[in-house]
Amino acid sequence: MRNSTFVAAAFAAGLAASASATITGNAVSGDSYLVNDGGRTYSVLDVYIKSNNANDVVASVYGVAAYKAEWTQLQGRDFKHTAGTSWNPNSPDAASWDSFVTTGMRVQTADEDGATPIALTGDPGFSNFNSTSATSNNRLRGPTSGNGPGWFPAAGANPASNPYSRVGYYNGQSGPINTAKASSNIAGNGINAGQSLDNMFMIGRFTIDITGAEADLFTMKLKFAMTGVSNGATVSGSTNANFRVDSTLTFAQVPAPAAAALLGLAGLVTRRRK
Repeated sequence: MRNSTFVAAAFAAGLAASASATITGNAVSGDSYLVNDGGRTYSVLDVYIKSNNANDVVASVYGVAAYKAEWTQLQGRDFKHTAGTSWNPNSPDAASWDSFVTTGMRVQTADEDGATPIALTGDPGFSNFNSTSATSNNRLRGPTSGNGPGWFPAAGANPASNPYSRVGYYNGQSGPINTAKASSNIAGNGINAGQSLDNMFMIGRFTIDITGAEADLFTMKLKFAMTGVSNGATVSGSTNANFRVDSTLTFAQVPAPAAAALLGLAGLVTRRRK
């Protein structure tokens, strides 16, 4: 089903290759941080696929019959959208914490360089791709008879039609568009606070409301397959198990009151010593 959506093979021969595989199923990483807006606290998880080859391409993420895709907030909290927006990334009035899916574009509608927004079409398993309801999106699973939710760019999946499809699109850029927002270094997420996001390909932003949750721990399971060009060779999760993801990432959490008090006390002691 997805082979027809991957059109990047036409330029694969022109991509630079390296000595070893650069995109694999364990390449998923998460940038976790907190956003305070309107008296609410949102925990935001930006999900990336990492590579060490700037010319690698990710064309699509999806599910197949033997490997159904799902994005699940394991504690059952709903993923949140700005009012009136959906998972489609073309939402110019969305808040910075708005949940959306993407194929490389790191902000909604257009990037800092003014590039044209990409046209995404949710695949048949992603029944609520255009839904504006935040309360029905906490488990993005396809029906039993389907392959699970995924997405692919309707305009095509190569740098000519979607410049963001190349993993290294943002390499060398400075500022927030290419710097991790992580509020702490979470073990297992693979992205530390303030690090460069060179060679990171964004596939989505997932947000939950943790107002009043204090130190509760929230995680999300990601299971999907990928199609793209890795080391100059066309690869697909439908045929190559190494190009599949089955991973769990952790959302940033609000410190417990006791921990916050200790942090305040530490600051007081430091000031007194000065």
